[in-house]
Amino acid sequence: MNVNNVKIFIVIYNFYLYIIKMSSFFPLTKKFRATTFLNAFLLNSINVTLSTFIGYITHFYIQKNHNIADWITILITIIVTFTSCFLVHLIMFYLFAFGEGMLANKKEKKEYHIHNEMKKLKKRKTSLKK
Repeated sequence: MNVNNVKIFIVIYNFYLYIIKMSSFFPLTKKFRATTFLNAFLLNSINVTLSTFIGYITHFYIQKNHNIADWITILITIIVTFTSCFLVHLIMFYLFAFGEGMLANKKEKKEYHIHNEMKKLKKRKTSLKK
């Protein structure tokens, strides 16, 4: 193993330990979380807007300043947009604990069907009317 590789590994490991220590401070705000439909919509809108904006700016910058093929521009834009989406989502997670409700249970009790859920919803509505 090269000495530079070992140094890079040590730096990455120390950064990882630093993040683990700092995770007790996150989320920075506990008051603005996706607990209501409005807050969830606003947080998701921020996430999508930032990711799309970064992708658009990247695409525009490459087309304007570099003379390369269109398919390469599109490929670079897709890669940058995917990466920015991941990073924006990670930042939103550490700022607002955004996305913690997106986890699914590993052990599913029964198979999920949308028509069963719609039937349950109709039963609730009819029972509330009575």
